[in-house]
Amino acid sequence: MAKHVIMFADAQDSEQQEDCVAMAKQMFEREHITTSVIGMGTPSDPHWGFQQDVAAAGHGRSAITDDVMQLPKLFAKEAFIVSRNAFVEKKEGIVPRLYQSPLLEGFVEHGIGGVPRIYGYVGTTLKPRAALAMHGVEAEDPLLAHWVIGLGKVRGVHIGCDESLGQGLGGVGRVCEVLVAGGAVGQQVGAEFFSRHDDGD
Repeated sequence: MAKHVIMFADAQDSEQQEDCVAMAKQMFEREHITTSVIGMGTPSDPHWGFQQDVAAAGHGRSAITDDVMQLPKLFAKEAFIVSRNAFVEKKEGIVPRLYQSPLLEGFVEHGIGGVPRIYGYVGTTLKPRAALAMHGVEAEDPLLAHWVIGLGKVRGVHIGCDESLGQGLGGVGRVCEVLVAGGAVGQQVGAEFFSRHDDGD
């Protein structure tokens, strides 16, 4: 069971700061308790930096708002992330469950019965309008989904970009190209990729 602390404080007047950063670090190192901070105020407030330091030391997240109506949403998001065990990882690898989808036609045309084994992914939720093409350990863990916004097509790929993912396919970039292009394996594909990572974590 995940242990997580959410600290809520005024970004203009966070009193008794002594040892808070050290305490958050110790709780994580000794008890694996993470700490996130939700600040009331704006990023320009004097104690927002301190709140960010506490969250960083506790391997958690930091968020700030000056709109009290946003607070329930921020607290709910924190609780959801922790309850979902945000990062799923297995040393032996995970075989994704595939669904009928045009995004996976590229693997069929490439002579591969399925996508390569993956070793980690970020737990997310499926958007209401999205079609699920591939999921991880649980059916509620989408790894590949797609939907339409206006005239544009959106693909969401939530997999760890490990070098082993692209073995036999020309690397991770090639795997992502096949996933995004669908059946258009032999065509030039214009795509923009966004990735997020933590240094050493």
